[in-house]
Amino acid sequence: VSFDIVLKNFKGNYTSFETISFRGTKLGQHMDWVAEVCSALQLNTTCTDLDLSDAYLTDEAIQRLAVTLSAGSIAPQLRLLDLRNNAFSLAGETMMQGLCKLRTALKVRLDDGPDASEGDGFVHNKMLVEELTAWPGESLGVGKDLRCPPEIVGSDEVVILKKGFQGSNGTKYTCEHAEFSLMHGTGNLVLKRLEPEAKMRLSSICSSKPTGGGVLV
Repeated sequence: VSFDIVLKNFKGNYTSFETISFRGTKLGQHMDWVAEVCSALQLNTTCTDLDLSDAYLTDEAIQRLAVTLSAGSIAPQLRLLDLRNNAFSLAGETMMQGLCKLRTALKVRLDDGPDASEGDGFVHNKMLVEELTAWPGESLGVGKDLRCPPEIVGSDEVVILKKGFQGSNGTKYTCEHAEFSLMHGTGNLVLKRLEPEAKMRLSSICSSKPTGGGVLV
């Protein structure tokens, strides 16, 4: 498979190319290629199936893709993302589970286990990713308010979030630990930014856990 030929078709945004396949390319070994694919995604409105299986994708490449696709306006017709037989770790799978919470119509195929959309949640004490980690808003309700997720607080202490600016896509919420956005379309509370002290605290907790514990990105 020629990467350049497939990329040209992808960038062309042709209605006759609803399925785009980079299968078998060494995409993940060239982050400049990954950047080009992400740029093409930002312009594409016709692709429904994107095959990135057997493409040497690493956690770094997966994160780049996940951040690009986290906006629902990017590649709006995309319904299937095939990521089987790649080199990324459990961290990459966790990022894809977060993406599926943001884009509920997207199905992500992983290796033998369930698809990313069928995972048991994004955080599950493995990874917190700014701009991607999300919690169902209703699960954090305290009366008419929202609480900061326990994974961020580091305990069961109830920390009420302060409601801020309401934009076209979501409403800003903050506390001493982090900044969030409650997305209007999905009702999910998305982690936008960790405060430096919280990031340091969570990093120290993660590093003290045995392999398979938490990771911060």
